[in-house]
Amino acid sequence: MNKIDLNNRVSVDGEFQSQKKIEKWYVEEFAQEIKDRLNVLRKKFDASSAEFRLIGVLARKIEKVLLYSPDEMYAHNKMKHRYRYVENESTHMYSRNPNNPKDPGDTFSNIIQKAIGYKYYREKGRLVDLAKKINVKVCPYCNMQYTLVADENSKTLARFQFDHFLDKKDYPWFSMSLYNLIPSCAECNVVKSTGTLGLKFHPYKSDIYKQFVFRIPNTEEVLYDKQEKDDINIDMIPQNATSRELYEYNQMFHIKTLYQRHGDIAREVFEKAYQYPYWSNSQNYKSWVPKYSPMNQLRLCLGTYVRQEEIEKRPMTKFIQDLWEQARGKPIDAEIRLEDE
Repeated sequence: MNKIDLNNRVSVDGEFQSQKKIEKWYVEEFAQEIKDRLNVLRKKFDASSAEFRLIGVLARKIEKVLLYSPDEMYAHNKMKHRYRYVENESTHMYSRNPNNPKDPGDTFSNIIQKAIGYKYYREKGRLVDLAKKINVKVCPYCNMQYTLVADENSKTLARFQFDHFLDKKDYPWFSMSLYNLIPSCAECNVVKSTGTLGLKFHPYKSDIYKQFVFRIPNTEEVLYDKQEKDDINIDMIPQNATSRELYEYNQMFHIKTLYQRHGDIAREVFEKAYQYPYWSNSQNYKSWVPKYSPMNQLRLCLGTYVRQEEIEKRPMTKFIQDLWEQARGKPIDAEIRLEDE
């Protein structure tokens, strides 16, 4: 749920990455191949056709298209209008088998997607290097699951998930744009599908964790409930997002439904909050904590990271941080003096 800042990344192998370095690698890795396929595709159309001109524009600008920012992608309506005109006028008129009159052919969207090559690069494992470089461990949409999943069909038995923030069917020319590929968990990738979100929920544009906070409307559920039930009531309170925006986000990813099944974690957070006088006493730590600091002791208490900018490092960190703040009645950064580890 943190904004993905490419100027502050450490890759899986421990190498420091900068935005300039990643962008340079990305363009060198993919741009020329994509341009060559587009130019081959272009020759299949008449030079006076709208398709010929549209593909030509895309081929000439492919380096820029691959690095368009979220704002630029949203603002680039000229290409969208050109594409939709061609698609609407010529749907299923491409790649027909002349020997099979029943062959419906392919859509212009599919042809552009194939030329851009996302599926090809995905199947060949060429995007694994990108996932390793940006090294986003936890899904930025839900903060509940990891972005790496087991895959028995993969040679490495592991597979990274990428969501297209702007759907590749409606925006095929952005299907390999760096800032349109969002590392995500498998579940969020599936449920979002072709859905659209505003830029407040774009992981390369905004900190999603700042848009709302988790709260338990009835704390007696976790303080005095003897049934130890897993299902608890959870509220998502808008902060920077509007109620409507938050509603649409929750409807897409079912955030409340997912987190309501974790009453045990909520109960544990509240119990620790009331035990914090012990945890905050440094004398209880110095004898056995190898690297004592106020931040370390709170991290040990919560069992996860305490800085908001570290939410992406471990699943459910935002949930735990928000409920801790509710239980203690103060923000975490006001609870103790956070020091560098």
